[in-house]
Parts: sequence; C-alpha cells; structure tokens
Amino acid sequence: MPALSLSEAHPVWSIAEVVREVMDQNADNARTLASCAQVSHAFSEPALEVLWRELVGLDRLLSILRKSVVRTHMPLEDLPDMRIKRYIISAPIDDKEWTRFQYYANFVRSYTTDSERMDGIFTATLLDKSEGKPLLPRLTFFKWAKQDEFSSAFLLFLSPMLRFVHLNFFSYGGSTPVGSQPLPEDLTTAAALRLVHARAPALDTLQIQACHICSLDPVPGFAHLRSLQISQSKDPRIWEKIAGSLPALQSLTVYMTTQSLDEDILRAKRLPEARFGQLTHLEFMADARMVPIVLDLLHAPCLRRLHLQMELKDHLCVRACEIVASRFAQSLRSLELELDDDYDDTSPREFAALFSPLYALRELVDVQLAIRFDTEIVVTVDDVGHMAEAWPNVQHLKLPFTAYPEDEPEAPRLPVTALETFARRCPKLEGLVMLIPDPAPLADLDLATVPSYSNRLSRLHLVSGGWPQNMIEKGKLYFKHLFPNAKIWFDVDLGVHDDD
Repeated sequence: MPALSLSEAHPVWSIAEVVREVMDQNADNARTLASCAQVSHAFSEPALEVLWRELVGLDRLLSILRKSVVRTHMPLEDLPDMRIKRYIISAPIDDKEWTRFQYYANFVRSYTTDSERMDGIFTATLLDKSEGKPLLPRLTFFKWAKQDEFSSAFLLFLSPMLRFVHLNFFSYGGSTPVGSQPLPEDLTTAAALRLVHARAPALDTLQIQACHICSLDPVPGFAHLRSLQISQSKDPRIWEKIAGSLPALQSLTVYMTTQSLDEDILRAKRLPEARFGQLTHLEFMADARMVPIVLDLLHAPCLRRLHLQMELKDHLCVRACEIVASRFAQSLRSLELELDDDYDDTSPREFAALFSPLYALRELVDVQLAIRFDTEIVVTVDDVGHMAEAWPNVQHLKLPFTAYPEDEPEAPRLPVTALETFARRCPKLEGLVMLIPDPAPLADLDLATVPSYSNRLSRLHLVSGGWPQNMIEKGKLYFKHLFPNAKIWFDVDLGVHDDD
C-alpha cells in the first residue's frame, strides 16, 4: 500500500501580502488569529502582528512577567467603590520572561492607558531592564489620558516611531482663567511635550488638553505636525501661538470653553492675522461671540473642510456665515455648522434669515446644518429652490431639524412636493437628511403623473414628526419616482421604519 502524502499548501499562502491581508480581515476574531499563530511560521508572525497591534492597558503584556510582577487592586481616593489595577515589582525580572516580553512588545503599534497605576519603583525597574529604551519600540499611536498619578511611567512609551500622541494630564474638565497662574497639570503638559519632541520629533498628530497658554510653548517645535487638536483653553492667544509656526499643519481642531469673559473677547479683537498656509480642515467650538472674531483673523487659502459649533445667537450666526462666505468661497467644499439653543429665545427661526449668506459658497459638496435641542428652523419651498441653485454640485445635505416628542411640530413643515426640486436640479446629491415633510399634497396626487427622475441619491433620511399610516406607503412610492436608487428611512412617531 503506497504511503500517504500530505497535501502541500496552495502557493498563494507563500505570498506575505496575502497572508497579512487575511489576518487583517480577521482582526476582530482573536480565537482565529491565535489558531493561525500556531499553524506555521508563515502564519505565526502575521497573526501575532494583528493580535498584539493594539494594546489597551498593560495587563496582557505584563502577565508574561509572572515571576516578578504582581497585580493588585486599589480604591480611588474620590471613588472608594471603584478599584483600579496597580502593578508592583515583587522579585528581579527573570531573563527568559523578559526575552519573551520583548518579543511580544515588539508587535505593539498602539497603546492606550486604562485605569492602572505604576509607581516610581516599578517604572524605574522597567527603565533599568530596558536600558532606557522604549518599552514598546515600534509604537506609533500613544494615548495617555488622565494618568497624572503615575507620570513617571510616561517615558517608557516614547518610541522614536511615534506619529500620534494624545495627552491629558487633567483629572477634571475645567479650564484656568486667562491671566491666572498655570496649574501643575499645565506645566506637566508642557514638560511632557518637550520630552515627546526630544524622543519623537517626526510626530504628525497631536491632541492635548491645554488650559493655560504655557502648555503650548513646545508646540511650534513640531515642524512635521500635520494634525493638532487643542481642548479646554479659554485663551484666544492660542491662535497667535500656533499660526505661522507649523508649516506642515493641515488639520486643526480647537475646542475653547464655550463661555468666555468679556476681557477674552477684547483680547481676541486685538490679535493679528493668523496665517495657515497649508490648512485644509478646521474644527472650532467656542463662545458665539468668539467665533466670528476668530474666523475674521484666519488666513487659510487652502481650507476645504470647516466645522463650527456655537450657540444660536442670530446676529452672530449670520456674521459667522458672512465671514465664511467671504473668506473661503474659493476653497471650501465641506461645511458643518452645529447650533445650540439660545435659551433666552427658543422661538422658531427662518432658514434664510440665518443661512442665506452661505449661498455664496458655490463649490460646496457637503453641507451639514444642525440645531440641537428645541429651536425650530423653518425651511420653505423658496429655501429649497435657493439651495438647489446655490449648491448645484452638492452631494450630501443635512437640513436642521428638531426631534419632537409629539407627532406634529409647531411650525409649518415643508410640503413633500418641494423635494422634486432636489430631484430635478441636484443630480449629484447622494444623501439627504431633513425633517419629515408635510404629506398633505400627496392626498390628491396621482402618482401616474409624477415624472421619474435620474439622480444619484442613495440615502433619504426623513427625521422626526409623524405621518398618518395610510400615507406612508404612498409616500414611499412617490419618493421612488423622485429618487429611484434611494434607500429611505422614515422616522415616524420616533420609530425608524427601514425601507429595504
């Protein structure tokens, strides 16, 4: 009887790129990846690369050092019922375990802190064992959030390969008044940034909590920085600090405290022009009084995406829209404007009264206008016509709406037949989100007389309010005439009816 021969693997599995792609496709299936890691050498390392690529907390990695690291749990001072992990060195680190630890640490690309404490002795022991080298030598993503209690461990993670760093040394969400002395956390942030710059000067993405202006002192040194996010600052001088000093900056996000003092507003008005030669994406949240002042400072000729969030103060909203239209008409392609209620006046607003200055932005392809909470924005048939004329190339459009607890809004709704304007005049429109329109015109409409349009709309989401049940099916048929390729979401009586 001839000997049985084992079948050979298909030649495709000898292609490293194919194996890596298969492992990536199974990134969410740890059991499968673990099995692949045990099959063969060709499968092992690609599987381990995916299994160990992202690390949240050090627990999994430190479990390798069984002979020398003890994990205990300790209560938080302010929250005694909540316990966090604490790592303690209990014996000299075993050389064989350390070799295995380094093997797996070499696979880690992303590390995020996770409710754990490493005291000074523990950190010093690891620094000594690693001879001062990074604990995770190939780390590219590093998120250090609210871990001020064990800052000595920070140096362990400063790999020269770092490209993304998120720092938050604050244990609260407040901010320091402009002109006051910096808090210890502000000084710690600045010191940490200097360490990051010394160890990872090629960093391209930085996210920081920076309550005091001193926190930003090291930022201009990051010459390769392409994306910067600053949170919790009240001081408008941050624009002067970073403008012109980051030549490669393309994306900037600034979340200022939404209530500014009067002296902050006066200080902002005295700032010089802020020049950002390569900036393409700006996200800005601030006091409504601050937003138009800062927009008027900006010189960003390449800006393509703008996201603003502010309180709905009518004249300030209009002024912000006017400045956006005058400064960025040539470059802007995407605009997102989020407005929070003006609690002193929640009466309905007319769409054109707030947003008509935006009609000058003729090249917009993505328009997202949102109102949060209870203020109604009334959109008319004329408004639809003006939008279609102003933004003929629009691909994604979101109109402001309020989520009503009742079936019917108080203000009049746009008649459903107004959507024919979008179907006819916006052939590139792919997604439309808006308040569910008034179905009354459908009652006497003969669907056989409705023309069928050709356009790209693939998602129609009609939100809030309600329709009589006997109108829903007719409405779907009507929308199929207008948008034959669209998947339609009816949010009726606050329940989504999905039309497949």
